[in-house]
Amino acid sequence: MLLIEISGVEGSGKSSLALSAAQYDPPVDYANFDGNLWQAAGRFIGELKSKEIRVEDFGDLGDDEKSKQKIDAEWNHVRTWLDKKLREEKGTIVLDTFDYVADLIKRSLVVGFLQGEELKPNAHAPANAWLDGFIARMKKSKRTVIIMNKVTNPWEIIGQSEAGKNQWGYNRDKWVRALPQHFVDTLRYAIHFSFFTTATIYQPNAQAIENWKKAVEEGKKLMEPKASVTFWAEYTESKPNKLLVGKRVSDPTIGKLLDDEKIKQALEVAALLRGE
Repeated sequence: MLLIEISGVEGSGKSSLALSAAQYDPPVDYANFDGNLWQAAGRFIGELKSKEIRVEDFGDLGDDEKSKQKIDAEWNHVRTWLDKKLREEKGTIVLDTFDYVADLIKRSLVVGFLQGEELKPNAHAPANAWLDGFIARMKKSKRTVIIMNKVTNPWEIIGQSEAGKNQWGYNRDKWVRALPQHFVDTLRYAIHFSFFTTATIYQPNAQAIENWKKAVEEGKKLMEPKASVTFWAEYTESKPNKLLVGKRVSDPTIGKLLDDEKIKQALEVAALLRGE
């Protein structure tokens, strides 16, 4: 099995990248925790129809987020589904996004958290134990597992424009996963690949806009230049080949990211060492 992490800000292409696993290691069992799947699903209509992508919707607790009965029912839904899917023989499991699971675990397993009480020193032990057991089961599974994470505090003011306006930019050093610390630490040692996704927006240049205006004035038909978006992913951790850390891949897919020849060789060696 492979354990892959995809982290990034909202709209950076995390879901599209995860869904591309249907073209690399199908079928994909997709845990739709945050409801954002459908923004990226349009380009995978064929895979959805053929059941190469199988979606399991989990409810937004909403106003019931403090209802112990509703939380326990949701947690049982998550655990039962995961237990079943980890036993299957092939394909990919996607958890989108894992911070939903982490929050659900806290509400269900951490005594006193739901009531807002002061927590005992070992209050998080049941939640941490579940994660450790979950990772142990993933390692025994034959399936690829993709864990998707949101990040917090990624933006800061990096300068000012000539007009005196603040310019905002992404600060990689301030990237923080939206997960409890034990989860962050444990996943760091378990994950085989970690990718950070982002989107770069290119605005049309002044010359393109002038050409369009001139064409309109002359009665010609020319499409108005639009901003374009390029998605890319960067290897931030690669246990099979650490030399790939920092490499960027434009318009990424799971296939592009895992089919690098050096990674394929390293994975083959690892499988042989495991006796597979």
